[in-house]
Amino acid sequence: MDDDALRRLALERQARRDAGLPLSGPLEPGDWARVYAVAPALAPAAPVVLPSDERREYDVERACDDAVTAAGGDVVRLSQRRASRIHEGLPDRRYRVGPVAFWWECKAAKGKLSRAQLDFLTAEFACGQVGGVGTDAELGIFLRALAAGQPLSDLSVNLLRRWAARGLRAERAA
Repeated sequence: MDDDALRRLALERQARRDAGLPLSGPLEPGDWARVYAVAPALAPAAPVVLPSDERREYDVERACDDAVTAAGGDVVRLSQRRASRIHEGLPDRRYRVGPVAFWWECKAAKGKLSRAQLDFLTAEFACGQVGGVGTDAELGIFLRALAAGQPLSDLSVNLLRRWAARGLRAERAA
């Protein structure tokens, strides 16, 4: 373990102690909120999309797939180069890393969600599913939270809200 990881572990243990929680082991989502309130530095970093990122969505998809594969996960590719004939708004990927399966809508830095994509992910998250939307940078944040055993439901919703706040893309003509 490097020095930064040791510092983070010590900070987490102190925050758990201050919040009156067990010093180790899994926590419930509400417990993590208490830890973050005591030690905001432990909260997942806010997703950042650099406007200088000029990659196409296809390149982002490949980078996301590579990140999941590097984390020991499986990739289920669902994207199509045309409007989906399976289900409108179906995300590009279904990833499985360890015991967790999650949806991921890959987006280029300047991309936008469609209304159907927003509706699909909103409905899935309301049913307890997790996932997100964004570039490989945001997927990296999601994968780090997953590896750390942090709750993913709030992060999923926050990623979706962040991308929805950019506005929705114009609907394609049928």
